[in-house]
Formats: sequence, C-alpha cells, structure tokens
Amino acid sequence: MTALHPNSVTALKSMGFEVSTTTSEANPKHGVKFGKQKSTTCFSKVYDDYENPYKDFLVIMTCSHADENCPFIPGA
Repeated sequence: MTALHPNSVTALKSMGFEVSTTTSEANPKHGVKFGKQKSTTCFSKVYDDYENPYKDFLVIMTCSHADENCPFIPGA
C-alpha cells in the first residue's frame, strides 16, 4: 500500500493551499482547497482506480516504478 508522501502535503501547505486529512486509513485522503469554492482530493492510487476519470485528465507519476511500468495512461 502507498500513501501521499508527507513532503507533498508540506509543499502544498507552503504554497498556500489549505490541506486537511479527511480519512484515517493506511492511505489517507487529503482535502486540498484553493480559490474561493474549489477543492480536490489527493491520495495515492493506481492509474485505474475507480475514482479516477476515464478521459480528459492529467496524470502526474511520481514513483520510479511508474517510469518503467506506466508510460502510457489511456484517456490522459
């Protein structure tokens, strides 16, 4: 199991985003607020996770495993 790296949360906060942990599981979800009424949920997931969109989305791969094993993401 993976989780959003604590440095990612620290970086988001240092850039002015309001970040809160919304679940307490091994791979917690983090609410990230930006703008007046805009937000997103950040958590570690595989590219085919049911919560991911199927088209017109951006993918950011951050692990060395992804470099060799996830070079193409359909719909991105």
